[in-house]
Amino acid sequence: MPYRLLLSYLYRYRVRYAAGFVLLVLSSVFSLAIPWTLKNAIEALESDAGQDTLWWYVTAILVLAVCHGLVRLGSRFVVIGAGQAVEYDIRNDLYGHLQKLSPAFYQARRTGDLMSRASNDLGTVKHLIGFGAISLMSTTIIYVGTLSAMLAIDPWLTLYALAPYPLLVILAKRFNSAVHRYSQAVQNQLGALSAKTQENLSGMSVVRAYTMEEREVREFSQLNGEYLRRSLRLARTQGTFSPLMGMIAGLGTLTVLWLGGKAVVDERITLGAFVAFNAYLAHLAWPTMALGWLISLFQRG
Repeated sequence: MPYRLLLSYLYRYRVRYAAGFVLLVLSSVFSLAIPWTLKNAIEALESDAGQDTLWWYVTAILVLAVCHGLVRLGSRFVVIGAGQAVEYDIRNDLYGHLQKLSPAFYQARRTGDLMSRASNDLGTVKHLIGFGAISLMSTTIIYVGTLSAMLAIDPWLTLYALAPYPLLVILAKRFNSAVHRYSQAVQNQLGALSAKTQENLSGMSVVRAYTMEEREVREFSQLNGEYLRRSLRLARTQGTFSPLMGMIAGLGTLTVLWLGGKAVVDERITLGAFVAFNAYLAHLAWPTMALGWLISLFQRG
């Protein structure tokens, strides 16, 4: 239900999100074309190509890099701008809905908790539909395009390079469950902390009249300490997953260096193809390591 409700807001700006997706596809095409151009340049050098041919490849790589940067920047403006528009609509609808609720609703709920939902929680949703949407689309496009290029170079080497990745699926599943549980605990505690703060600010005259300062400070410190503990537990979980993703990517790189180097020696693939294959494998490194952050972002949103 929450995702269905969010999709109804995203649907209003489907044209902008579609334009952002197209720009991300173009950006990935420019980026993925660079290793293939480098492959052709190395193979041309092996054939004793002239200086003019080499400069053509250098110019092509520079042009592709500039086009990649400009198009990717444009995609960020389009998608993040759409995310800000969605956030604006959600905030307006939330404010309008809060005005329609009965006094009994507010009597049963703490004001600070409602303030936390309207500020911190919506801020998390903004990151989800902005940077989260860009990261999801970009990661999907990069994986599809990179794997296609790697398969075109050498299917068996691609299979060996991806051999450690099933472990990634298992770790991601466990990480997803833990982050969801810890994120919800952090957000609930933040709501309780905000409610306590609001109560003390609005009732400071009562606190002073009955000399309750020490008790309120002690209770606030306990709530704050619990929030710190829950946040640290979430941070430790997130901090553990990213290095594991880096290790998995490193295992794939080591496999390629070993088996790919042997394939070059045996003349099964060219040196240019081997260099391009490593460049494509490097394209997968960042999306793989950022997978933990992306899962956490979606869970919290």
